[in-house]
Amino acid sequence: MRHLAHQVRYPFGEIDLIMVDAGVFVFVEVRMRASPAYGGALASVTRSKRRRIILAARAWLQARGGPEPACRFDLMAHECGQWCWVAHAFDETGR
Repeated sequence: MRHLAHQVRYPFGEIDLIMVDAGVFVFVEVRMRASPAYGGALASVTRSKRRRIILAARAWLQARGGPEPACRFDLMAHECGQWCWVAHAFDETGR
């Protein structure tokens, strides 16, 4: 993967990392939790948070112009001292 941007902010949402992987744009949400209480880092990405990430990704893609490329949404979570990368964590519909 190659890094394109980080901490891309819009009034309606933010993208932590934007990467490209074999021609696919990867929008990555990075979450950290010191404790797994309340569901931990992975569970903290709610439907509302996913929706805001999707809106920000659409805005970023639109600002680039050109045809809409393939993209995916990944999660990178740090819990209890370990990193976990979840590729294809959700899709454009937020599921």
